[in-house]
Amino acid sequence: MEEHFCRHEKLDEVLAAETNYPLQQFYLIPWLWQFFAQHRREVEEKRSKLAVLYRWYFFLGIDVAFHLIVLLLSRCLRSRYCIRFFFRRIAPWVVIQRWKVVDKSQDMLTMEHELFRHIEIEICVKRSRLAGSIAFVTELIKHFDGDEAAFSSSTRKELETLGLWDDLEERRGSYTHNYQICVRRIFPDETLMSMASGTDEPYYSISFISYARPSGRHGFQSFAESLSRTMAALFDGRPHWGEGLPIDSGRSVSSLRPPSRIS
Repeated sequence: MEEHFCRHEKLDEVLAAETNYPLQQFYLIPWLWQFFAQHRREVEEKRSKLAVLYRWYFFLGIDVAFHLIVLLLSRCLRSRYCIRFFFRRIAPWVVIQRWKVVDKSQDMLTMEHELFRHIEIEICVKRSRLAGSIAFVTELIKHFDGDEAAFSSSTRKELETLGLWDDLEERRGSYTHNYQICVRRIFPDETLMSMASGTDEPYYSISFISYARPSGRHGFQSFAESLSRTMAALFDGRPHWGEGLPIDSGRSVSSLRPPSRIS
């Protein structure tokens, strides 16, 4: 597996790279609002001579050091200014770009999520709804951070029409997102429990992660609840059953949509 990172300003640039890198995943960096793509593809080349160095860089630099900073920001400092400054000014320099390395797939395609306790919610949307979803997610994160003008007039009008605005307005300023948003492609299949079933176009999972202490997750849980309801109503988003899921037992995904949108 060959892998390298590259920074992109626009989503279209990232999606265009799928032709050459079909196994890529990418990240929306909050407060910078740009993308870092982890371009990946199968190759028949031998393992790179510097593969061991790359693995140590990734483990110590990304899996450990980067996440320790996130823990400091989310659990100790809890400063909105520090979080925004880190992702705008420091985080982009942690990633080494355009360093192409070939290594074993089991090493390239796995991440050390088990090192630090965290909570995650994952919303899946069709490719045709991805651009709109990313734009809305950006507005939603800004809104929860306290930005009164985060939503465009058209988005606010639609939220009001769906009966979702008042609840969102009450939650404004209650949470500052402190981790990059991971996006990956899922090919359609016919497995009933799959988030990509029942369609002929790919889905994209959009993952939101928090490293706050279990006792300090109230803001993230409020954000996740609003995220689930609004993404279902606006983009037919499907929350992943195996991640954090703010739905009561026995309720269907369709119940996340306001009655006016249920067919």
